[in-house]
Amino acid sequence: MKSAVVGTGKISEEHLKFLQTSSRAELVGVCDLSPAAADYAASRFKAAAAYTDLSQMLDQAQPE
Repeated sequence: MKSAVVGTGKISEEHLKFLQTSSRAELVGVCDLSPAAADYAASRFKAAAAYTDLSQMLDQAQPE
């Protein structure tokens, strides 16, 4: 399942850890208003891309 996470605050780490290790999930994007936070989360949790605009992420990454 193509998955994405909006917001890279503390609680998102639990969701991102799960998605990173799940055999059923493909982490296609993370989105945060802070470019640095989005880039860091994408790098740390091996997301396909980092975004600062939710509409852009939904259009490009097309999570389910």
